Amino acid sequence: MALLESVDFSNLDKVKLVMDWVTFLLKKVGHQRLLDVLEYYVDVGWLSRELKDELFNYSKGFGGIGPKKTDFKLSIDDHITSLKYIMKLSESGMNEEEFEVLARKLAKLGGLEFGS
Repeated sequence: MALLESVDFSNLDKVKLVMDWVTFLLKKVGHQRLLDVLEYYVDVGWLSRELKDELFNYSKGFGGIGPKKTDFKLSIDDHITSLKYIMKLSESGMNEEEFEVLARKLAKLGGLEFGS
């Protein structure tokens, strides 16, 4: 089971969070590589496969945001930002202090390298 299985798109607060997150990712990697990033988040257990598809389809309405080049590398801070969005969308109940502990552990692991 993924940290985030689905998003209630009838909830305007959730839609705003999704828009902000997708915009953040598009600015970093562009639309050409967004699907790769979302697939990676499925692989690490952060997103369900169904939500990945839904988010990618949703992103098609954002136009040409982001770099056109396909060589990019997300930093650990970029992944932590994504995880923060995921945790907010999932309403995990994790408080800021707990999240910071998790973020520090992820940074130490350094196991979230993605990109070429």
